[in-house]
Amino acid sequence: MNEKVLTSQALDKKLEQINHDQKRTTRVLVVGAQNSGKQTLMKQLRVFYDGSLLDFDLLKLRNKQDITQNMRSLVALMLNKGYLLPTDLVQQLFTDQSTCPKHILLQLSADPQIKLFMEQNSIPQNAKHSIINASRLLMMEQHDPFDLNDYLNSNIPLYTVKFNLNKNNYVFINNGSNLSYKWAELFRDVSGIVFVLDICTCFQRDGDGKSQVLTQLQEFDQTINQEYFKNSPVILLLNKFDQIDGLIKKHQFADFFPTYRGGNNQDEICAYIKERFEGLNRQPLKRKVFSFATSLNQAQVVQKLIEVITMVLQKEELRKIGFK
Repeated sequence: MNEKVLTSQALDKKLEQINHDQKRTTRVLVVGAQNSGKQTLMKQLRVFYDGSLLDFDLLKLRNKQDITQNMRSLVALMLNKGYLLPTDLVQQLFTDQSTCPKHILLQLSADPQIKLFMEQNSIPQNAKHSIINASRLLMMEQHDPFDLNDYLNSNIPLYTVKFNLNKNNYVFINNGSNLSYKWAELFRDVSGIVFVLDICTCFQRDGDGKSQVLTQLQEFDQTINQEYFKNSPVILLLNKFDQIDGLIKKHQFADFFPTYRGGNNQDEICAYIKERFEGLNRQPLKRKVFSFATSLNQAQVVQKLIEVITMVLQKEELRKIGFK
């Protein structure tokens, strides 16, 4: 048996193992507009469950792991579509190590076939960002000391967080800045969707003078009602809930929503927003939308929230197979 056949069989076996591991893991898609708070959620997850008080050397290593996983997924997709890549690089990419050697990632990220494939196909923004910026991330040599607050408030992108909670494995996936429904098929196996809304955008107007939250209503509708997500439970997070009191002292909520008939107070405004979003669920008998008002910059709140979210996902999985 020649070397190429052996290499192909080894790759097939590795891809099969990767697919098997993914099936045993609860995958959650995190969706939301830029500055909605979804990056804060991802970073809080990393601090709680992926090692607290990270230093930037460890952060660099985690970024390298993200790059490795995205590169493996991309190369596997290319191989399945018949693209040819250097055999020696592919072999080393699919080793049993959690991270691939830096020089291999750098060579692959510069490969013209990979660049062409990303240009000609709908590749998620997280994978593109990770691979295109691989050289920049991997070549970093100097970093300032790690500071938790700086980290949570930084623009450092974070696209996947893997953790174990109550003996269950979870992967939270941030879809990037683009709308997830444009590549919904690539997330078809997720167990649930977390949609993060900056509730303060209710009091902000767009270029047409309308509340900015109307755009988020459209994105929510187009995302959760995709064919691939029709059975996936949805968790709606009304982020920055703690800032509403300050806004209602300056604005009348009804000025932004003429059909609103409630009072200008925190509880009634949140109830109205929840109703508007939950009403967009076209499959109310098959799946539910669970809404929570929260403040993702408060560590203790997020920790309890994640426990609730994972519990909801487990109960929904049981409900799908007939348990009440």
